[in-house]
Amino acid sequence: MKKILFIEDDNFIRENICEIFAEEGYEVRCVSCGKDGIELAAKFLPDLIICDIMMPAMDGFEVKNILSKNKKTSDIPFIYLTAKANIKDAQHAMELGADDFITKPVTASKLLELVSKRLNRIDELKRN
Repeated sequence: MKKILFIEDDNFIRENICEIFAEEGYEVRCVSCGKDGIELAAKFLPDLIICDIMMPAMDGFEVKNILSKNKKTSDIPFIYLTAKANIKDAQHAMELGADDFITKPVTASKLLELVSKRLNRIDELKRN
């Protein structure tokens, strides 16, 4: 079972996305802030992290930067899911090593498809 960590401060979005991934058979953990996400990532060691950018106290860029410096979490694939749809943010995300940059709103089916493709690609790279 693939493990997903979802970091999102919006309760409605977080609860819905977590429920959707759980119903699809993923082991999913959801947190509302970057600090909790960093701590959980080191314990849970997910196969993939999905993170919002705009969050109070610590934004998603800082989350990715901190996770990248920890040996246990540095190689975990990381996807931004954000309402910030400008090219500068997307470029910055890629410079930090993000694997994808998805803008809200996104349908559940599209998000599931993107995550599935990313995880399949990672598995393929590990096999080769």
